[in-house]
Amino acid sequence: MGRAMCSFRALPFLLLAAAAAGCGGPEADPKSTDAYERYLGVTAELGSRPDAAGMAELVGLLNDPHYLVVVGVLEVLESIGDPVFLQHAATGLQHKHPLVRHYACRMIATLRL
Repeated sequence: MGRAMCSFRALPFLLLAAAAAGCGGPEADPKSTDAYERYLGVTAELGSRPDAAGMAELVGLLNDPHYLVVVGVLEVLESIGDPVFLQHAATGLQHKHPLVRHYACRMIATLRL
C-alpha cells in the first residue's frame, strides 16, 4: 500500500515535467505534418482571418491529402456563410472519404437555404 501512495504522489511532478518538456498536446498549425494540428490550424487560425491571403490558403487546403483537414476547410467556409464558396463544396462531393462528402452536402444545404 505504501508503494502505491508513493507513485501517486509522484504523478503531479511527472505531469509537470512532461508539460515543461513541451508535451502539451496538439497545437493549431495549418502547416504542421500532423493532420489534427492542421485541422486545428484551419479552424482556429485561418478561420479567423477573412483576408484574401487567408482565404487563398484555406481554399488551397481543400487538396490536402488528409480528410480531416478538408472537413475543417468545409466547416470554416460554411461558417462564413457566403454562397460564393458553394463552388468549393463541389470538390468535396467527389472526395473518397464519406465524412468529407457529408460535410460538403451539409455546406451546400446550409448555404442554399
